[in-house]
Amino acid sequence: MKRTALFCLFLICNIVTVSAFALNNPDLKSYKYTFSKKENFQVSFADYPKGQEKFFELGFKNGVTLPHEINTPLHGLKISGNNHSDDLFMYAYKKVKGLKPNTTYHVSFTLEFASNAAEGSLGTGGSAGDSVYVKIGAVTDEPQRRLDSSDYYRIDLDKGNQALDGKDMITIGTVGVDTQNPTYRLKTLPYLPDEEMQAKLANYTVMTNHKGEAWLVLGTDSGFESTTTIFYTNLLVTFKESVSD
Repeated sequence: MKRTALFCLFLICNIVTVSAFALNNPDLKSYKYTFSKKENFQVSFADYPKGQEKFFELGFKNGVTLPHEINTPLHGLKISGNNHSDDLFMYAYKKVKGLKPNTTYHVSFTLEFASNAAEGSLGTGGSAGDSVYVKIGAVTDEPQRRLDSSDYYRIDLDKGNQALDGKDMITIGTVGVDTQNPTYRLKTLPYLPDEEMQAKLANYTVMTNHKGEAWLVLGTDSGFESTTTIFYTNLLVTFKESVSD
């Protein structure tokens, strides 16, 4: 509850700061999401074989009540899957409107979620907490998935593989939390005091389409060969128009 309150305070402070700054800087736009049903984030899965949805136990639900140990009336987006392929990618995406057409923006993210995967834990294929990587990005076109020659679903953007960054999505951490049993805890990423992360975010950009739209994409790329169930709770995204030197 304390961490949720702190995150809410962080969001309020950021939104107030951004709003005040935006009065004199129309090139800055901020969007806040709480993963309610009305926000209707779309969800999909990749890096698994066609027709194996039941075997992989794939599922999601918008606006669900959070696990009781979180002790908050807030809701979130639940996504779950059993990683039999040792590479399951579970992701959500949503269109952003109101930006300038055909314009490059620097994009920053703050994401909160609930996880019950312990940091430093051992597991099949990897750690439940440390081998499930959180990725986020913004892209020009709506994310699609396709079947490859092996009949595996693949997402049609460059997300990188597990810990590695891609051109379209960057890795901002893992789902690991400080817990000694399967108890859900809230976690906020990225960890901004990390200088490498600051540099990564400073160089991350997206080009909008001709309508002034972009697509947010967030998800988990797993090397843990068992079930991961995550609840996304808050997302703050800021677009700042890139100025050429």
